[in-house]
Amino acid sequence: MDFPHSNQRGPALCALFALIICGYAAFTKPATHHRRVDRHEAHLHVDLAHSHPVSPHLFGAFFEEINHAGEGGLYAEMVADRSFDGLAHGAGFMPTPTPPSPAIQGGVEAPGQQSERAEDDAIFQAGNGNRRYWGGQRMAYGQQDMTDEAWHVVPDVALEGAEAEGPDWGFRSRRVRNMSGLLGGERPLHKPLSKPKSPWQKVGAKTTLALTDSAPLGKGNPVALVITSKACRDCTAGVVNGGYWGLGLAEKGAYYVSLYLRSHGNTSVTEVSVSLQSGDGDHTYARLMFDSVTSNWTKFEGEFPKEYIRGDPGARVAVLFTGPGAIAVDIISVMPAANVARGGLLGNPWPFRYDLLQMLKGLRPRFLRFPGGCYVEGDVLKDAFRWKDSIGPTAERPGHWNLWGYWSTDGLGLFEYMQLAEEVGAVPVWVINNGVSHQESVKPKHLRPWLQDALDSVEFVTGAPDTTWGAVRAKMGRTQPWDLPYLAIGNEDCGKPQYLRNYRTFYHALRRRYPDLRLISNCDLGPQAPQDLYDWHMYSDPTRMFDMRTAFDTSPRHQAPNIFVSEFAVTSGGGRGNLVGAIAEAAFMTGLERNSDVVAMAAYAPLFVNDQRGFRVWPTNLIVFDSTRVFGIVSYHVQRLFSEHQGAMVAAAKLRDDAPASQLAASATCSSADCTSVTLKVVNMAQAQRTVNVTVGGLPPGAEVLDAGTAIVLTGDDPLDENSFADPLHVAPVTSSMDGLGSSFQLQAPPLSLTVLTLTVQGSASRSYVRQSLHNIE
Repeated sequence: MDFPHSNQRGPALCALFALIICGYAAFTKPATHHRRVDRHEAHLHVDLAHSHPVSPHLFGAFFEEINHAGEGGLYAEMVADRSFDGLAHGAGFMPTPTPPSPAIQGGVEAPGQQSERAEDDAIFQAGNGNRRYWGGQRMAYGQQDMTDEAWHVVPDVALEGAEAEGPDWGFRSRRVRNMSGLLGGERPLHKPLSKPKSPWQKVGAKTTLALTDSAPLGKGNPVALVITSKACRDCTAGVVNGGYWGLGLAEKGAYYVSLYLRSHGNTSVTEVSVSLQSGDGDHTYARLMFDSVTSNWTKFEGEFPKEYIRGDPGARVAVLFTGPGAIAVDIISVMPAANVARGGLLGNPWPFRYDLLQMLKGLRPRFLRFPGGCYVEGDVLKDAFRWKDSIGPTAERPGHWNLWGYWSTDGLGLFEYMQLAEEVGAVPVWVINNGVSHQESVKPKHLRPWLQDALDSVEFVTGAPDTTWGAVRAKMGRTQPWDLPYLAIGNEDCGKPQYLRNYRTFYHALRRRYPDLRLISNCDLGPQAPQDLYDWHMYSDPTRMFDMRTAFDTSPRHQAPNIFVSEFAVTSGGGRGNLVGAIAEAAFMTGLERNSDVVAMAAYAPLFVNDQRGFRVWPTNLIVFDSTRVFGIVSYHVQRLFSEHQGAMVAAAKLRDDAPASQLAASATCSSADCTSVTLKVVNMAQAQRTVNVTVGGLPPGAEVLDAGTAIVLTGDDPLDENSFADPLHVAPVTSSMDGLGSSFQLQAPPLSLTVLTLTVQGSASRSYVRQSLHNIE
């Protein structure tokens, strides 16, 4: 995902946000005391004798780690920045654990091997000022929204470092004195964020906090937090964490905590408590005591007693001890006990938050594209998603900085994404980095290790358990290989330095090794390079989205479906997911359905947003949640209705409208090849009711359309109507029975509506339809 645009490149960024702020003025609130009726004639003729198969994976979902979709969202971890790496990164104390250009070393990474930093000339620097990549603007926008009180500036956290100590990451630790002196004295490892934020707060007036890289827990966790209470006897010291805008506790819910502890320095602290508290700390809901803390790292864990846990969306976890003394702590995790109980071989809990997973399942996606989007690329290559760092025990995953403005633990890694696709019944679409970020591109002569990473990733997913990477997967609890039908080479990289050459290299290497894998380019490369499918993205306003319903009507029909509309949404004038935007998207989707002989797959974007206190970097997001609640925007219901009624065949649907500027769209599908059940989707974009005269032809001899059917209507009173936490079904589909149908009838389409009408055809079991291009029908 990048900033909204179409393949023909949208308006400038400032104009985009002006539209978002001002709204789409053309759509105004209609009078509520009566319904306007447009008397112009409209005719829809459905010809069942002419049809083509629907692309089997037409409507799916796209998951990207944006808007805390995973961290603080679908990923069930409740503690934010559980291993303090986000704090360390923000303070400039450590680089992202994966070095800036991990594979530009001339060799091939072996399993578990960390690469060294490459020479400067291995990367083409696009430059921060290159507006083509929107790099600086996006990062500023993402960080600007993290000024919420749930994330605290921590100017008094000391940063300890021991020269040349700690794991071998290809860099040397450097001592940094404190937050206020980061840019003076000894130079930090990288420039710190201008306003570093952390969900961690100290407890106790005499408590001091320090980040240290001495005696780390492991290679994946090079820093830990030291909590010290020096000048106060019998005083309470420690830290609290409010999670992602609150740990959302359910009434008498079962929660499990784990953390690593060791004593620090000459200390007498041997006992530590971990408790669940109200956000203000006035109430303690549950507490566990852990003793026998020693100078060696030890994992402590247990389930909180649930008798006194209260429903609280803004709770926090506290790690406390009685001073004086000091402890070091790392990887503090709180998860629902059910997730821990369902964990895998490596002790990784089942990773998904239940209610959000159910919302995703409700879409019935045929495919799942992951993990991005821009998340795959990174603003610079050191922040790109690296799949080898995202596997194995979660406690050993280093995590990385997410260009959308927050730290990613990589608790959702390649293994978990494959689990997710399987759980929701979708085929996976795995998006890889091809040596291109927003600001950097790897030169072809240094590309080999990046290519090897891609090949290894396919082996990890599909390889037998006796292969190198298939064995790694098996150790994580999955002996049976997964199927991987699609792989996308990069994201929105067309036009960037090196992409075309890099793409060709990846395509040919992957084709040789995995000939059945369908490979996806970032745009239509035409004769420049081979491609099985190509990405097509569309972000726009309601009028433009409605007009794009015919975008693929004239696409060449000489090959199999090869267009992947992997990202689309109304982002300008769509509010935070309003009715008019959703209806415009429905009209566009009728075009996708009619043209599914050339459009292979399509997905709305983005999928999730954690909307607590307004944090978001994207205006419209399909599923909105906070720590305890979730709802779907109006577009969610559009996506679900199209997916539920995708069908097996697309029948010819010819729409004629006598209105001066038609605001109707339609498509027709059959649930099976014999068309015994036909579903019409009729979209009325106008703010007046329309009467549509429907005829159904092409019936075999003796067949008839029954009088009764079922209609599902999605509409509302106001074009700007939205769903919300307070009213999650303010705009939602309504189902009713209809009669008076048959092969000719009138359909009343309400203003700003999507109508899904299912008809039954009787007496056609033995028919044989002529299959031909629908676009040759007059």
